[in-house]
Amino acid sequence: MEGELSVIVVEDDPIAAKILIEALRGNGVHPSLHTHGSDALRELASSPSCRAILIDLSLPDMEGMDLLREARRINPGLACFILTARNHVESAVTAMKAGALDYFTKPFDLPKVVTTVRETLKTINPKLNKNFILRDDHWKSKAMLEAIRLADIAAASDKPLLISGPNHSGKTYFARNIHTRRQEKPSEFITVDLVSLTAKQAEIVLFGANLQQADSSLKLGSGLLYSRSKLTVCIRSVDRLSPLSQTLLLGWLKLSSEINTPHRTTIRLITTTSEDLSQLVAKQLFVSDLFYALSTYHIWVPGLAERVEDIPQLSEDIITSICVEQQRKRPTLTPQALEILSDHIWPGNVSELWSVLSHAMAVTKDGLITEADLPNLNSLIASNQKISHLPKSVMSIDDLNRAALVSTLEACGGNRRRAAKKLKVSLRTVYNMIKRYDL
Repeated sequence: MEGELSVIVVEDDPIAAKILIEALRGNGVHPSLHTHGSDALRELASSPSCRAILIDLSLPDMEGMDLLREARRINPGLACFILTARNHVESAVTAMKAGALDYFTKPFDLPKVVTTVRETLKTINPKLNKNFILRDDHWKSKAMLEAIRLADIAAASDKPLLISGPNHSGKTYFARNIHTRRQEKPSEFITVDLVSLTAKQAEIVLFGANLQQADSSLKLGSGLLYSRSKLTVCIRSVDRLSPLSQTLLLGWLKLSSEINTPHRTTIRLITTTSEDLSQLVAKQLFVSDLFYALSTYHIWVPGLAERVEDIPQLSEDIITSICVEQQRKRPTLTPQALEILSDHIWPGNVSELWSVLSHAMAVTKDGLITEADLPNLNSLIASNQKISHLPKSVMSIDDLNRAALVSTLEACGGNRRRAAKKLKVSLRTVYNMIKRYDL
């Protein structure tokens, strides 16, 4: 219904259901009612515009917790609320730890229910972010779980944070998520992308002065970092800072660490880089003291090559997000198509995966994304790479392992999953060997 906010209510108690539906209806919320979890999931899968779901913990066909998990899998951006009896509050709290936003006990405090649901829906953007919720129960890879663990620690502090990782791996989203979680009062998140700025422009934006111009009318201290407002400033590609800006930033960090300066608590600095700053320090291209000051907290955001186990879930999240954005029914990714996605190296990381799935969804038919719907994915493994023809008597164990891996990958057309089966090792072992031998 145009202009109204779509909500699914899953409640098998007819009296409780009637009370909820009547309270929500007429207050800018358009509720639909189901008594079975399976029916609610079918509507959720076919209605990407749905913004929230209210779930009774006790349903005839499934547990409310199972419905919660499946609903969040279908739509990661869905706002979930739990309905429960007063003597089951502990279960509701467990559900909140699994991703529910709040719970309502029976008999319902209707004004609270309506207000909470309406206010929550106002904050939800129907177009999901291209990166995804940092929940440790959402991913399987150790690399991503470690990044989330460090993000949890960094979110509780206002100290400088350095986020590094490959291009398009989600560094800026980590920064924004940490900002959102730590703020006590509404504050602004501002990104300064050094890729799009000249050295002089960066000096003006960050510090308020171009010190290379003697007649500059701007004064040092009028830039973004000297704002009196409560801000999180995210400097992207900090490795591109000019020597002068590095010196100015180090001076600002020393000033902001002093107890009596106002900037100590009003500005939280986050920087990102795809370069190894320690190597730049070794080459004297980056000030060592600045590197240490920026990396009070340091998070490495893994690329997709380091989190192969997450590709199935990430693909599902992207498909769901595109469906929400385009207001369309959700197609199913076939196992064969998923295998191809899992076997690709993804040099463009999340952005590349997003592009590939956007293409597939544009051409797919019959509600299935098949191998034929995927664009051509050129593997980065050099399948024609020559093996050094050393005599076997002088080949090391590593040489033999490398030769076996290259030969098997060639025989399998670069397909890592099939190569792992032939070598009788795990897929993760194959990826580790590829990285170790720089293939």
